[in-house]
Amino acid sequence: MSATPANRPLAIVTGASNGIGTEIARQLASRGYDIIGTGRSDSIDTVAERLRAQGATVYPLHADLATYDSVEDLWKQVQEIGRPLDVAVLNVGRSVGGAFATDTDLGDELKLIALNVNAVVHLAKRVVPGMLARGRGRIQKSHLRANSTAQKGQLHRSRVVG
Repeated sequence: MSATPANRPLAIVTGASNGIGTEIARQLASRGYDIIGTGRSDSIDTVAERLRAQGATVYPLHADLATYDSVEDLWKQVQEIGRPLDVAVLNVGRSVGGAFATDTDLGDELKLIALNVNAVVHLAKRVVPGMLARGRGRIQKSHLRANSTAQKGQLHRSRVVG
């Protein structure tokens, strides 16, 4: 018997339109997950087609999560899908290059905080209660940490319950 959306686990991957987010979504799809993939650009639609070719049901959602309202709009769309989340990969984020004191704009730094911190906490606050109520779920927060010589990827994974 093949898996149907009713019995396949569901994962949300923010920032799925490129880079590590695309790869994480691909890995989850290859492991039998259906995917809610978010991204700011139209490339989320291309990624969705590739994931469908792997047999996943995919819900591509265009979202720029830099504001409170945009996170709430995304969460409303997730709820309208009507399926519980088994995995949440909070991969949304951006970086600002240059020396903090002399090379970067305060507005850019505040946008970075809005996306890399506020949006992640906001979305986690929406995701976790359902996972706790069901007694299972996993959250992964991924981000890139830049240093003076290279970009190094660090992944942080948290088991909520189960």
